[in-house]
Amino acid sequence: MDYWLLVSMSQENDTTVRSVERALRIVEQLKILEQAGVTELAEATDIPPSTVHNYLQTFKQREYVKKNGGEYELANRFIHIGDFAKHRLPIYRVGKPNLVWLADETGQTANLVVEEYNRAIYLMSENRQQNLRNYSHIRRREYLHTTAVGKAILMMMTEDEIHDVIESEGLVEQASNTITSRDELLDDIRQARNRGYAINDEENTDGIFAVGAPIENPEGSYAALSVSGLVSRHSLEDIHQKLAPRVQEAAKAIEVELRT
Repeated sequence: MDYWLLVSMSQENDTTVRSVERALRIVEQLKILEQAGVTELAEATDIPPSTVHNYLQTFKQREYVKKNGGEYELANRFIHIGDFAKHRLPIYRVGKPNLVWLADETGQTANLVVEEYNRAIYLMSENRQQNLRNYSHIRRREYLHTTAVGKAILMMMTEDEIHDVIESEGLVEQASNTITSRDELLDDIRQARNRGYAINDEENTDGIFAVGAPIENPEGSYAALSVSGLVSRHSLEDIHQKLAPRVQEAAKAIEVELRT
């Protein structure tokens, strides 16, 4: 093949990949910021304002963003994409009634997650706590080492897989009690395996605890669920003796239904 044709194809492929990457960065920042103008998005994404404007106009024409005054936000069209991604997962369909039961039974916020690309993806949450913000709804993809559901997923991994996660994602400090030592994390996971559930003691958000249990998912992806609440309202005895058994019970119920 002609050399210059190869160079041209390579440049075109590079440009296409860069364009997609830029588009996704803008979408992700709009999710984080909720509403933003061109200048704010340009600063957040490190993309020139004129380029950001062009992307936004394309998104608007395709009805993926809306404009309110001088600011843009994601359009509801994304709901259909997200719903499709969730509803195709058997664990979502099976998990929903069990998550509702868990939230009602404990009076806490119940969460169901799956692992993807070494992060925890929240599929759904049920909140039964008045005046408590539902943190899982505002989260991006969470680090596994900072959450109870993430550590419950790490419980199912081999030590080599855990090392791969640490190498890939690091041990980022999210809160005052976040575990940032590899040896400490491995010890914490060993303790979690022995008792059958993981604890997040203000490791992701100050003032918030969580109890997570792994779910054996025949579909292949790692999964887990948890309940979370205010540390000030629960003793350690409560967490271990009252909440943890309910979390494990819900996880087992989901496993049974997934196998039938």
